[in-house]
Amino acid sequence: MLTCKLPFGNDSFLAHINERLVQDFPSPRKIEPSITPQMQQIIYRAMEHEPAHRYSTARDFAHDLVRMQDVTVEERRARKLNNKTAVWTKNILIYLAIAAVPLVLFVLMMLAARRR
Repeated sequence: MLTCKLPFGNDSFLAHINERLVQDFPSPRKIEPSITPQMQQIIYRAMEHEPAHRYSTARDFAHDLVRMQDVTVEERRARKLNNKTAVWTKNILIYLAIAAVPLVLFVLMMLAARRR
């Protein structure tokens, strides 16, 4: 909301999900330079992939927003995907593609039946 853009610009639903799983979102300050480093740190923490690294309560989130000057700014390291995560993501995409085949065949059969 602060950048007025979605974190991933892909219009395809499956491509968007894949980008979310395997990539970090772009730096909010690169998109909107008026965002402070402290606010960017809060955004990073709120959007962490790992639940253990996110805010555990809305109260903690609100506390950092109210006392933004106390937020410690840390350099963000690129998320490293382990091999298991990469394989899992690839498998999901394969299963979704396989699941789409019967749907496409059904639509084609319906179109062919209407032409007769």
